Amino acid sequence: MTEDEFVTAFSLSRYPFEREELCPFRNGADLQMYALVDGFGSHAEDIRKRASSLKSRALVLIRGPKASGRSSVANYLAHHLARPATHSLHVARGRANDHHSTEPLRDALTSLYMMLDAANAFASQPSLEADFMAKVIDAKEPATTGAYKVLLNKTNSLIASLNWTIVYVIEDVKKFEQIDNAAQVFMSSPVVIFTTESDEVRDAFKSRPAPDFAVDIAALTHTDVANLLNVRWAASGGAMPAPFDQVGISKAFSANFPAGPVIDIFSQIVASAPSEGAAVPFDTATILDGALQYILKTGKK
Repeated sequence: MTEDEFVTAFSLSRYPFEREELCPFRNGADLQMYALVDGFGSHAEDIRKRASSLKSRALVLIRGPKASGRSSVANYLAHHLARPATHSLHVARGRANDHHSTEPLRDALTSLYMMLDAANAFASQPSLEADFMAKVIDAKEPATTGAYKVLLNKTNSLIASLNWTIVYVIEDVKKFEQIDNAAQVFMSSPVVIFTTESDEVRDAFKSRPAPDFAVDIAALTHTDVANLLNVRWAASGGAMPAPFDQVGISKAFSANFPAGPVIDIFSQIVASAPSEGAAVPFDTATILDGALQYILKTGKK
């Protein structure tokens, strides 16, 4: 069964098993797709309350296994961030591909440059654009934190004139020094968000004082999977209950999976189903077969 056949068969408004990260500040409908599963569920209300009161230089660390939805949680926090009613929200993302201490900063500043350039913001600031080109875009090596801090200080007035609130997100942090450097450079932002799968980074971060805080995301139990399924099904306009056999879910997800593979497995379950067009429930055999096909394709279990 194809995704379109599935949507049509069950009269859905959208395909519930899209793998892309949720981004509620770009697509408001995504907000309904968040499930209060283990880890995120215990922190969701705390995130909403804290995000609405953060003022400046708050750091947030989101730790979880790869493909657990860390970027989606970062977007959830950014969406709930307090900002002036006239401001639009923009997220500048960097990624720590290795242990280099300032490369993630250059990556985030490249993202910022691309947004400003797309808005034609450099038209009246040619010298600032030249600085970005020299220190960020065309530089053979990342610059120092001091150089990036000076560049961003020059840029903040331009950002303010656009009525933008910028949130910086550094993904896949490998060592705590990358957090310290980002805190120095992006200190004018109301919040800087980091994601990591490292317990060592998480433990080092937790020694920081308030308002900084950490969120731990766990792999999902079969109960969490059922919750995730029901939330996504309802948010996609599906009639409840969702047509997936609960015994099949319990058996297929007897081991814990991060959220990403869970979504992939449901997509495989849909793909493995016959495409007669009739909206028939997904029984235990269909669910187990889809999960097995996923394992055989990816080698993950």
